Amino acid sequence: MKYAIVCTLFVFYTYCCFAQKLPTDTSVFGKWLSVKSPIISNNGEYALYTINNEPVNNHTLVIQAIHTNWKMEIPGTGNAAITQDSRMVVFIKPGDTLCLLTLSTSVVEYLPHVSSFQLFKQDGKECLAYQLNDRRKEFVLRDLGTGNHESFTGVTNYLLSHDGNTILLQTESKLDSVITLSLKWVNIPSGNMITIWSTGFGEQEKKASNFVFDASNAQLAYIVQEGVDNDSETSFWYYKAGTSKAIMLVNNQSVGIDHGLRLNNITSFSKDGNRLFFTLKEKEVPTPKRVAVKVDIWSYTDSKLQSQQLYESGQEEQDTYTAVIQIDDQHIFRLQQEVDDSYLRFFDVKSNDITFTCNSRGNWDERNWNANAVSSDATYLINTRNGERIRTDGNFIADVQSGGKYVILLNRDVLSYEIATGVTRNITQFLHIPLVDNEFDDNPGPKPRGLSVVAWLDNEEAVLICDKYDIWKVDPAGRKPAVNLTNGYGRKHNIVFRLTEDKKYRNKFIANNEKLILDAFDRTTKNSGFYSIALGSKGDPELLSMGPYTFRLASSALDTTAYIVERSNASQSPNYFWTSDFKTFTPLSHVYPEAAYNWLSSALITWKTFDGRSTQGVLYKPENFDPKKKYPVIFYYYEKLSDELNKYREPEAAEGWINIPWFVSNGYLVFTPDIHYTTGKPGESAYNSVVSAAKYLAEFPWVDATKMGIQGHSFGGYETNYIVTHTNVFAAAMSASGIADCISGYGSLSKEGGSLQYFYEVDQTRIGATLWGKPSLYIKNSPIFFADKVTTPLLLMNNKEDAVVPFAQGVEFFTALRRLGKKAWMLQYDGEAHSLQDEKAIKDYTIRITQFFDHYLKGALPPKWMTRGISAKMKGIDDGLELDDSIKTPGPGLLSVIK
Repeated sequence: MKYAIVCTLFVFYTYCCFAQKLPTDTSVFGKWLSVKSPIISNNGEYALYTINNEPVNNHTLVIQAIHTNWKMEIPGTGNAAITQDSRMVVFIKPGDTLCLLTLSTSVVEYLPHVSSFQLFKQDGKECLAYQLNDRRKEFVLRDLGTGNHESFTGVTNYLLSHDGNTILLQTESKLDSVITLSLKWVNIPSGNMITIWSTGFGEQEKKASNFVFDASNAQLAYIVQEGVDNDSETSFWYYKAGTSKAIMLVNNQSVGIDHGLRLNNITSFSKDGNRLFFTLKEKEVPTPKRVAVKVDIWSYTDSKLQSQQLYESGQEEQDTYTAVIQIDDQHIFRLQQEVDDSYLRFFDVKSNDITFTCNSRGNWDERNWNANAVSSDATYLINTRNGERIRTDGNFIADVQSGGKYVILLNRDVLSYEIATGVTRNITQFLHIPLVDNEFDDNPGPKPRGLSVVAWLDNEEAVLICDKYDIWKVDPAGRKPAVNLTNGYGRKHNIVFRLTEDKKYRNKFIANNEKLILDAFDRTTKNSGFYSIALGSKGDPELLSMGPYTFRLASSALDTTAYIVERSNASQSPNYFWTSDFKTFTPLSHVYPEAAYNWLSSALITWKTFDGRSTQGVLYKPENFDPKKKYPVIFYYYEKLSDELNKYREPEAAEGWINIPWFVSNGYLVFTPDIHYTTGKPGESAYNSVVSAAKYLAEFPWVDATKMGIQGHSFGGYETNYIVTHTNVFAAAMSASGIADCISGYGSLSKEGGSLQYFYEVDQTRIGATLWGKPSLYIKNSPIFFADKVTTPLLLMNNKEDAVVPFAQGVEFFTALRRLGKKAWMLQYDGEAHSLQDEKAIKDYTIRITQFFDHYLKGALPPKWMTRGISAKMKGIDDGLELDDSIKTPGPGLLSVIK
């Protein structure tokens, strides 16, 4: 009996000890376990994925059967692939050993000294290509069905054709200290091999690169460079199957290459194989004369400010321009000019006749007033056979694959451009949805309709378009009425429907009778899940599953209805599940690193702001939450964050914002209120949401209303600066990379040299007027003018390399607070910008903001950098992070001392 009591007490004691989970600490940063790279076999029977940081700073490959308990784990291995016939997994183990695992038998064949591999199909056969890193530089082609193989020596690089019938080998051989480089064209079915190019004896150093096959896999283009660095000569070479040798197609002296430009890279063949697309690059940037007077002449007629022009001309990367060459006669057309945007997109037209570019002569950020910017805001279609340009009515191009009949353009509506006739049609103007998205309060500029283009149906019969909630089938010819495929169910029930990221849909044409799986997100509950619709059928979409999770379709089998889905929420890290119907989910991975720590839960909170608006926010509580205790609260905000109720966040060092799991695990409540904006009142809008949320939470018995803090980064930093000048509700505030003075900011330049006027007038600051149009709004929304009202201890971070918020904004506010005797500190990290990038700086910042909040919200001892400061000469020597037990709290400012 006594033994039983002792055992019982031991079990109880052990349970109590382990039940008290530890908070996260800095040792977990960068070492958190997570699952990545899932693949399901095409027969739906096997899955593989990797576990990151198992072991630490490495990964483990997991291969497992879906319907049995069979499983293998291979530490240190990440790169793996499953054969298309679902028979084998191929991967490289640590120590350069290629492994061929037969899934049905668990038999593994080991091939040592392999540096890379590639699976491919050739005439329906599963094949493997792999490169050895031995002295002979052996390259092997192997039939996985028969085991037959063929090897080649001296191979330094290789390229497989898309159909698996041809392989290009780059080889190197040495004879009497003379090294010969060759390109060999190998026909895999026949085994025939010919040398199509090689360096000759005594030639300058040459190298070949940038190999590109055409769509028929019968033509090849590549670059040859002779010489080194700035003295190198570039030429493009061409080979066609059946000929004996490759020929030079074009070099820098060829007719059609504009003066001052040189060959850069090969992009692709046209679909019909008759043309080759490539890029040209500037030879050199003009340099000023030594005796010239260095003066910038700013003119009101300039389409871009001198500062912006100087920044763009000073970039290391020289401009590139797309061009095309006709292979039969070597005629060259330059498609892209200096005034064009750097992005040029080709359509999947049979002959690649059409491409497009956006003219960008003016400054995009001045399009609300600058005529040059407005006139240049256009999309041009370019005929790649003759360079002819046609201006279209759309401002942007939809990034969906076309079949050659239409090009889809976007502005507020969706436009179809019919290539054969040149006719442009507005195909969404009659959709039964609002003309503007009334909830889009991000800026006072033109409101969008919330339209996006997602896919084409077969033969370009229709294009699938999403509005804010539902999915429509729309006729690009404008003859048939649009059909709401989700039957208006999304808008009626506040659910957002989108096509899943299934590889069956991606850049493919969808059959007219196909059943589609839809992602669904409930904007009211924040639940997500899956629905389905059948094209050609009427009625509401079919509910498959919805729940308090974040879902992502991660991999799909090609030969059966089997899928891997990633599922997570705020309390559970992402893991993989198998499903065949999106209704039931069988777990595959079980990686839950948060289970070892005092983690968090999330809850959706609804309250009314001071202006009577009902709004939402997310409250994060620690796992060991005790309603009988009182907790400090940190309010963190940036626009609207309530949709992230079920988002999983890893504990990690902060780059500017706070890491929510870090603070919650260490005994804080964190609340993220949504902010709804009114034009002309950005600061007041933030005040209405954040302060009303604070007063609402203060009524709960488990909230310590005297220990509430706020933190924001970027625009959230501006909102923090504004809030502390208008309330004394908060015990501490932290502002990272925030604006303080809308007037000086309005007249400032970004690091890229552009004017920031647009940002204040119609972009995120949302003032809605010029400075001289409504100067009172600029004053009212500038924290600097109300710095004397601050009573909250404030920690700032502003950095000199910030390209978004000028460093002077932080200096203005800090020096004002210092002059007024307010408790304020400012962190400035050398070499850092808007968000921190250096790991040491990120960790240091995380520690300092934690110390700051711990002191004011938890009563912890302050660190020395807060109580005594760190002199400039001790920078990098004394970090001041040790706690100060002789000065219990930071003292008064200089002004108070004088008084």
